[in-house]
Amino acid sequence: MQPGSGIYVTLQAMKTILILAACGLFIGLSCSKSSSPGTPPPNIHLTNGLLVYLPFSGNLADSSGNNNVVTAISGSGLGADKSGNANSALSQTTLGQYLTVTNNGSIKFDTAFTVSFDVMLTSQQQHSYAALVDNATSQSFSFLLESNPATQFSTIALVANANYTCNSYIANSNTTLDNSNFVPQIGIWYNIIFEFHKGNLTYYVNGHEVSYNEGGQTAISICPGSKLTVGGWWTNDPQSVLGKMDNFRLYNRVLTSDEIGALSKGF
Repeated sequence: MQPGSGIYVTLQAMKTILILAACGLFIGLSCSKSSSPGTPPPNIHLTNGLLVYLPFSGNLADSSGNNNVVTAISGSGLGADKSGNANSALSQTTLGQYLTVTNNGSIKFDTAFTVSFDVMLTSQQQHSYAALVDNATSQSFSFLLESNPATQFSTIALVANANYTCNSYIANSNTTLDNSNFVPQIGIWYNIIFEFHKGNLTYYVNGHEVSYNEGGQTAISICPGSKLTVGGWWTNDPQSVLGKMDNFRLYNRVLTSDEIGALSKGF
């Protein structure tokens, strides 16, 4: 048959229909380059900007690749994680237990940082989740994340502002407060993410934004004497986390919405 005849066109149309039908019936037949053309892959790059990563997978070591030295204070150790896996989460049962992470020069940021961790509390008291501070003096302060009984155990953040110097102690005049009004319940695991970006403070719980505050200061300094404290605050004020923490991350940037969703998946 010659191209252009009505019968030829009809046969070509039938051939096209048969091919399309085969695409729906046989998984092995490739009919297009993408199942959802134009849809970009998820914006998830959880190793980008990662300064400290404590997965607590059988040890307390920093797994970010920066090899910051982690020290257990007063018997902090490992216990079962959210899924019941042994030796897979930080476990603390006594006030004064926490971890310090020595800054070997890799912990640095200015206009942005993010802290993410999973936590389960076993008592209603004051819990300090993480801080960047001189652990011996409480000076050299950058930030503190905690649940505070003065605010009905709501989860709050304190961030140094422009009035703070490396020789200061924290006060209302030299810090910015973000009160999330989120009250963690005993025995329940949560994913908590806190972000600082050019003076804006944002808290997320289980992937949902629970507070936002415009602090005003666009950058935060890191004092030479500061260390990262995980599960506590400083030596003479033992506001330890009584309970468990897992998957602690510190970034030098804010996270994308896809990354926040990935870290909070399953909560």
